[in-house]
Amino acid sequence: MATRKDCGFRWVVVFDLGGVLVRVNLDWGSAMRRAGLVPECERFAGVPLDACPGFHEHEVGALSDEAYLASLANFLELPVEQAHGAHLGILGEEMAGAEALVRDLGAEGVPSVCLSNTNGLHWAFLGADSPYSYVRALHRRFGSHEIGARKPDPAAYAAVEREFPGCRFLFFDDSPTNAQAARALGWEAFHVRPTDSVEPLRRKLAELGVLKGGT
Repeated sequence: MATRKDCGFRWVVVFDLGGVLVRVNLDWGSAMRRAGLVPECERFAGVPLDACPGFHEHEVGALSDEAYLASLANFLELPVEQAHGAHLGILGEEMAGAEALVRDLGAEGVPSVCLSNTNGLHWAFLGADSPYSYVRALHRRFGSHEIGARKPDPAAYAAVEREFPGCRFLFFDDSPTNAQAARALGWEAFHVRPTDSVEPLRRKLAELGVLKGGT
């Protein structure tokens, strides 16, 4: 295993994805509306995503994509194909400035990674061929369905630590619970409030001396 000296980095910046680098729809009504299921979405306005049976199990790889979609189709009372579209509708647009922030970190020799509570169906859009430009620029991607643990489970953070031994971690998440769990493990962690761009993150990274300049 690498030592701190072998690691070669002082800091590793860890981002959550949804609500931090990409907009997300956190209720089924909004996700269905984004998927174009407008008449059908009204009954599910404000219904949280994890109200669907098996949602969290899917995120740790304990439920297959096929089984999850069957559960979601039953929950939303939709054909499986439309349920799949609603699930993809959870993902929104890339936050303004996300790609530039990730690339600027890389230019200064600071690796940036994501640690996301996600699933195989979304991961197809968050890999090497992702339509999101900032994802393609990340140094490494950690998905809960691959590592078998969801934040705030310490096992999720441990997966990142194993790949970057001896490094210090800066973490940004839109969940205060997830940020607190990271702090308990010795990470510098910050709760990100809803915004339209990554400028608050850039300012914080500049304040900490990880990035030069605040804009």
